[in-house]
Parts: sequence; structure tokens; C-alpha cells
Amino acid sequence: MSCKNHPEREATGTCAGCGETFCRECLSRFHEKEYCPACLKGEAALASAHLAGGAGEVARMKRTLIGCSVVLLALVTIPMFLLIYPMFKLGDIGRCRANLKGIFEALAVYAEENEGWFPPDNNDLKPLFEQNLVESTELFYCPGAKQTLGGMEGGRRLTASPQAFPPGSSYLYQGGLRLRESGKQARPVLWDRSPRNHRGKGINVLREDGAVRFQTKGLSRIRLRTIVTDPAEGGVSVKESET
Repeated sequence: MSCKNHPEREATGTCAGCGETFCRECLSRFHEKEYCPACLKGEAALASAHLAGGAGEVARMKRTLIGCSVVLLALVTIPMFLLIYPMFKLGDIGRCRANLKGIFEALAVYAEENEGWFPPDNNDLKPLFEQNLVESTELFYCPGAKQTLGGMEGGRRLTASPQAFPPGSSYLYQGGLRLRESGKQARPVLWDRSPRNHRGKGINVLREDGAVRFQTKGLSRIRLRTIVTDPAEGGVSVKESET
């Protein structure tokens, strides 16, 4: 059997592409097979096309992977951002609000154990500590207030009644109130002692239903009162007078 290109030569193999016989000089090995010159060009072009397509696929996979990574990062970081952003945005106002909510959790537990009533005396939250509902006094010091645990504010000692506890607290506590459901015209229970806690912008006010709002108007109406509960009327009739 002779070579198709060189009839005078004896064929040594068959082209894997066209199936014709060729001599050793005419055959070239490509991907573990032997091809004649014409078929070799076709196979090389086909391999190049496949390679280009593969590179495109790899690029597409990389883009998909990057996109998925961005989405996953967003799913993790956005909720965290939404949680901490108010604190950064509001600064000491937000951290003060967190303090008041923490105190309310202790007040609510106390109320559940005392027929719905909070501690009875103004500015005296010692019962929360006596029942181990609060472990630290740190909650009672507003992050925006310039004071120490000893009760100093701007170099001036805070004035409080002898039973005031914790001493030097940044907040005023209205005793004699009880836990209420939201939407029941809940009254103030705990609030910033002074607007100076927040650079004169206003005060945070904790109400009987646990809601905390930053109030900028009507601050003069938020003041401590002497609340006397009449036991003869089932503990529900409350007489108020300003202190």
C-alpha cells in the first residue's frame, strides 16, 4: 500500500481524520493520533475553538463566583449594619436608649413578681439590685452625661433625696407606677435627668409600656410626682401631686 501523496513510497500509517494511507513523512501526531497535513490543520483549528470556548466558560464561572460572593457578603453585612447603624448615627442618644431598655427588662420582671407594680419610691431602684435583677450600675449612667459613679456632673454634685439609688444616676425614676400594655397612654417611668446629657437636644423617656422615645418638646411636663396608691380602693386608684 502506497502513500497517497507519494505513490512511490510505502505507506506506514492511516490518517485518523480522512482514513487515507500516508508515509511516515506525511503523518503528524496530534492528541495521541496521527493526521495528514490537511486533517491536522482542521483538528488544530477545532482544538483552538474549543480552547477559546473553555476560556470563556472559565471567565463566566469566575464572574458567577464573584457575584455570589458579593450577594453573600451583602446578606451578612447588611443586617449587621442595620443593627449597629442607629447606635453610630445617634451616638450617645442611641446608647442611652439601650440603657433604658435594659433597665425596663429588670422593671418588667419585678412587676411580674409584684402584681404588676414597679418599685414604689421615686429615684429608688434598690429593689432591683436586692432581687438580683440588675448586676451593675453601669446601665444607670448615660453615655452622654459628664459624671462619675460618685454622682458628679460637670464638677457639681447631683442633688437627690437620701434614698436615691443608684447614687448619681443620670436618670430620674418615677415610683408608684405599673406595667402597662402598649397604646394605653403609658406614663413616663424613667428619663434623662437633664437635656445636657445629650447636648441640650432633648431627653430619652422610658414609659410604662417599655417604649423609649427621644423627646424634644414638652420637657417641663415630665417631672417627678408623689404618687400615692390607695389600698382601700384595690390598689388601682392613684393620687398624684408634684414634688
